[in-house]
Amino acid sequence: MGYFLGPEKGSVTRADHRTYFGLDDSGSLFARLTNIDGDNQMEAILVRMPPGQKRSEIATRASEQLIHVLSGEITLTLECRDFLLSKGDCAQYKSKVPHAWENSSQGEATILWIGTPKLL
Repeated sequence: MGYFLGPEKGSVTRADHRTYFGLDDSGSLFARLTNIDGDNQMEAILVRMPPGQKRSEIATRASEQLIHVLSGEITLTLECRDFLLSKGDCAQYKSKVPHAWENSSQGEATILWIGTPKLL
């Protein structure tokens, strides 16, 4: 019943409270959209990539991933095949498939990354 009436404590994230973090080897910025506490089976991360930025290598336990392009364009490489993804496009793939993505647009690209199980 609680599922339909409202979220449990800690499961709502507000855009104006979102905190971005960076990694040493990447110009991209990352923001967690899901709660890292508990035993959640998936994780969602918002990624802001500057022009020409290649995907940072992030340790992941995720067995399946989904990316959704919110703005800009990215080039997704799956098993040596390139796919140009624009705003609104998405792709779903198994993590063990060789893959990479980079910002191929002139401006910042923003993507939603979802993985299951959790990223870290």
